[in-house]
Amino acid sequence: MNTPQRASDIKLMAGIGGQARALSDAEEMLLFDDLVNKRLGAIRTPEQFGCVADFTGTPGTSTDNAAKMAIAIQTAAAEGAMLIFRGRYYCSSLPPFTNLDIDWHAAGDSALVFPSGSNGPSISQDDYNHITRIDSLMLFTLGQESGVGLSVTYAPSDSYNNRHLPRCWIRSPVVRGHDILSHGWTKGIVLKDIHNARILSPDVTGRRNTSVTGKASFGNMAIGIEYTSTTGLSSIPSDVLIDAANVANAQDAINFNGDIEGPTVRGSKLVGVWRGINDQQESLRPGGQYIDNHINFFDYGVNAYQRPQPQIEGNLFYKIEHSTAGSTSIKLDFCDLAQVGKNIHINSATDWNVAGDFIGVEVSNSVDTMVAVQTMTRATHGVRLTNGTNRARAASALMSGALYTNGPAPIAAENLTANPNAIDGRVAEGTNATGVTVASTLTTIKTVSAPVVYKGEHYLVTGSFEANKGGTAGNVVSVMAKTAGTSTVVFGTNATQAKATISNLAAGTSGTVNFSSEITVTGTGTLDISLQALSAGSDSTIAANNAQVTLRRL
Repeated sequence: MNTPQRASDIKLMAGIGGQARALSDAEEMLLFDDLVNKRLGAIRTPEQFGCVADFTGTPGTSTDNAAKMAIAIQTAAAEGAMLIFRGRYYCSSLPPFTNLDIDWHAAGDSALVFPSGSNGPSISQDDYNHITRIDSLMLFTLGQESGVGLSVTYAPSDSYNNRHLPRCWIRSPVVRGHDILSHGWTKGIVLKDIHNARILSPDVTGRRNTSVTGKASFGNMAIGIEYTSTTGLSSIPSDVLIDAANVANAQDAINFNGDIEGPTVRGSKLVGVWRGINDQQESLRPGGQYIDNHINFFDYGVNAYQRPQPQIEGNLFYKIEHSTAGSTSIKLDFCDLAQVGKNIHINSATDWNVAGDFIGVEVSNSVDTMVAVQTMTRATHGVRLTNGTNRARAASALMSGALYTNGPAPIAAENLTANPNAIDGRVAEGTNATGVTVASTLTTIKTVSAPVVYKGEHYLVTGSFEANKGGTAGNVVSVMAKTAGTSTVVFGTNATQAKATISNLAAGTSGTVNFSSEITVTGTGTLDISLQALSAGSDSTIAANNAQVTLRRL
């Protein structure tokens, strides 16, 4: 195998005026590039265009490569060449690059360094025929929150018309201030109107302002990674993959906004951020997978709006002390058909007076949400279903016994909406709000409704009441039956209802009925189940809230 060697290793000499001499470093580098080019194809380096990688960390003492770096980038793209960076290059600015084949690779700790007030590289492409590939390059700023580290934009029509063709790969970039206590970008990486983009192993860090304490010290960078679209529906970029990202010290670690579909964030560490994944859509846009991430947050771990069909699973959510009161690991609003499973929620705060409520999962205005197997430490609310949520099912919110000083008693799961939802399997439940007089014919005491039950499902219906007998003794017969709805069900083996009886209840005394029955759904549809009773001999009365019906999915 022929392996390229540096000129110094093979002791190449140059003859000038008939006398041999050793190659200069510059000549040696050019010759090395030529050797590599012959083996690997077109390769360029900034040095070939006069750039000098001499940035040592002190602004104003380095070569300004702005003009020559622009020429190097444009020439390499025109030649279809890979541009390899070997060192740290200071550039006072770079022009926007438009419709170029960008293929940048960095060796070692190579970087482009920019002063305060200057953006990093800005790339605009017309369509997928112009690829954007950036590998292992570091982008430093010497200012405080001064612009965007890297921005890549494609034409909206490219994303819309050529949806499944890859065009943009960004691998292992480092985007931060040269000194993260003194410098930082406003936004790290911004992608716009790009379908099928890949951001692999990025490291994005904002400036940490230690002159202030708590949450504020982490929030100088507005967004670590942003994926967005043109306003309106002319683009709808989809299927971005953000894999193994490290983002720290930001208001939003990862922000999805506009109208985008199917983003994936997996295996990432989002640390010291106000919001981990902030997913706010202009209209209902489906998809989204947030899997196996570690999110260390103040306000929200995942905050999704108008994102139907998200999958949020296998994450570790870690609420930082001094967080916002009411901080929430997962907040879903208008996110129908969400699947939330097997997440761990840890509250690092120990004093409720300092950090306030900690909510595991909150679901609003969403239909058919499934929440299962949430394990929580020092949560004040495990799962909350509220604001119009309908047909949600929440089960197995496991609350740790860890002490949260001065905090309220934790609530594992609660349904705060009038719509039927299943909490730990409960689909519908209720009590009689007012007193009921039970006569000698069947009288309805309480009805509960399920918005939909599906063929083949099994439910347990339970009922109870306390009856006060009138002036004449007699039986009190209770019946549980389907009274309305489009579904079909059977009670027990093949019955149309379930019954229980208090035999010969004495006059002026009270008796209690408790009974249950399993229901099998034989036809999908809506379901109303009613607890009914009749009283022989004389009427009986049931006081307000003394009867209860519960329908639970098995």
